[in-house]
Amino acid sequence: MKKQDVNEEEWNYLIILDACRYDIFKEVYSEFLCGNLNKRKSPGSSTTDWLEKSFTENYDYLYISGNPFINSSGHSLSQVSTGYYSDWKATDHFSEIVDSWKLDWNNEYETVLPEDITKRAVRHLDDKRKTIIHYMQPHRPYIKGDVEIENIGLRRAFEKAAYNQTLKEKMKSEVLSALYSLWKRLDISTQFRIKRFLGKEAKTEKFILEGGKEKILEYYRQNLREALRWIKKLLPYLDGKVIITADHGEAFGEDGIWWHEYRENSPILLEVPWFEVDMDKHKEGKEIEIKEEVNEERDEKIMEKLKKLGYS
Repeated sequence: MKKQDVNEEEWNYLIILDACRYDIFKEVYSEFLCGNLNKRKSPGSSTTDWLEKSFTENYDYLYISGNPFINSSGHSLSQVSTGYYSDWKATDHFSEIVDSWKLDWNNEYETVLPEDITKRAVRHLDDKRKTIIHYMQPHRPYIKGDVEIENIGLRRAFEKAAYNQTLKEKMKSEVLSALYSLWKRLDISTQFRIKRFLGKEAKTEKFILEGGKEKILEYYRQNLREALRWIKKLLPYLDGKVIITADHGEAFGEDGIWWHEYRENSPILLEVPWFEVDMDKHKEGKEIEIKEEVNEERDEKIMEKLKKLGYS
């Protein structure tokens, strides 16, 4: 299997699907896209180590990011991620970063929806640099489904990237990171028992233990389909070569892993799609409506909502 090296490949637009498994992408992509699919081995099993290993130099890329790990605030991976220690920061590696994770954050779903990052990308089509568009789906939270799958990690990353932390907050983050490194090594049943002992609901662990794997996979597929549906709408606006790939995969109990962890060697986390879009078959159908907005006002509203929720 060929290794994924995004900087050595030819592309004008690189679309990243966060936590997208190769096998699930292969199942559903033909419902929306025409092109050529290959399998690649990602250099990392999480966004953090994928970033650190993929982007080691400075690149003249425009990075439109739905993921707070890639931010224009100058926060390093250590500052934003829980349990990952690295001085790598996006501002050292990309010429410009558009913070869709902040401008388009949806408080209800606690993520950036595919529709919103698609519209954010359309606003930057006049830029002639190589452009990376980083969708959060099919990564949790699941935006379709009738069960709540907790996704505290992404919310915490947003909080860390959006605010300047005090010394006390930084010390708290370091302690949480150390504890998380131990926590992620525990199996689901042990995590469930510990959470219940501490008086926590443990909704996700309970759902998994009661046989909810197939339902979670269904929601995962729905997340991916929603992202691909909006990518299909984006394609007629793009000129040049478009590649769709992923930073890493996602596990649903394989090798004892749920979701994904950094620096793992599990094939299910490292095997990702490398899909070259047949742009000749995606020229028609410009139908995205873009409304004028004032980003500063939107930012203030987001920050105020987060403060009310106790995230500041």
